[in-house]
Amino acid sequence: MNQILIVLFILLLTKTEAAWNSRHVEIINDLGPNTCLTIHCKSKDDDLGVHLLHFQETYWINFKINIFGGTLFFCSFQWPDNFHHLDVYNQERDNVPPKECRTCRYMIRSDGGHRYNEEFQDFTDFFKWNEK
Repeated sequence: MNQILIVLFILLLTKTEAAWNSRHVEIINDLGPNTCLTIHCKSKDDDLGVHLLHFQETYWINFKINIFGGTLFFCSFQWPDNFHHLDVYNQERDNVPPKECRTCRYMIRSDGGHRYNEEFQDFTDFFKWNEK
């Protein structure tokens, strides 16, 4: 009986840890009805490929953070006459209360990424494009 309880306890800890470190990034093309957005997202370990988003289409990234820190996902954003980069998830920035971001939702606009703020229920957090 004790062995069963130990196994159940370990399974519970594993599930709790898996839920704790899961993160999601949602990227929405908000450039305008006639502008397609080409995105290419990566981490140091994963290249997620190139994706084309029409106006108001969404691309999702799902991942688990590194328990020792350092998780970073960055994307390039390209549309006619524009090419920019943005860190869409930086564990040192996005895993710190009160601005902790488990689901980071970005509206991509010409001036940068506008991230959803749970407190204000709007895309009020602004991230300008990374310097080249």
